[in-house]
Amino acid sequence: MICPKCRGSKHIRQGRAWVRCDCARLVTNSLYIKVNIRCGELSYPVELDLIDPLPLQDLSVSGDYHAFRKMVWRSLTSLEARDLVYEYFDAYRLVEIYLGQDTTYTRLRDLDSSGLVVIALGVSDLPNRMLPALMCQLLTQRKMTGRPTWVYTPKVGSVLRAAYGNELTDLLSPIKPTVYEVAGTKTAPTGATSSDNFIGS
Repeated sequence: MICPKCRGSKHIRQGRAWVRCDCARLVTNSLYIKVNIRCGELSYPVELDLIDPLPLQDLSVSGDYHAFRKMVWRSLTSLEARDLVYEYFDAYRLVEIYLGQDTTYTRLRDLDSSGLVVIALGVSDLPNRMLPALMCQLLTQRKMTGRPTWVYTPKVGSVLRAAYGNELTDLLSPIKPTVYEVAGTKTAPTGATSSDNFIGS
């Protein structure tokens, strides 16, 4: 079926400029947004346009995982036109990379080539003891190369400190009191003030 707005051209006139039609965005979005971000959703949920995109800087975000996932989806959609290369994975994949068991990366430094790395950090009863050091190494080396990292933490404060130790918790703690707290898909984050701070709570 041909799109009635663009009649198949994938672009529409907006004022004096040509912009991509929504039908083109749905196609490119399905190719650009990784499967683990979409979680079975086939098309871009238009209600995500109500959420402000996350800034392209170091961030630590806590709260509901699925709300965070949708914030990332919305943010990456706004960055898609910039051809941003990104990675999105669970933190435990860092252990697989370190041990040489990953099929894509042979060492942590290989992740420096990604313009953005998004990591979901879980809190389990038996966390891997290698993970805090590997997270710290990754965050530090990406900070040195000026490439942003977004980290999701389901729990904060004393629970995170007990699971992952002081060094990683301090690295993810805010230097300034700006907080990205994910409560629901329509919650818009309020602007961060520093490009080199990890924002958390």
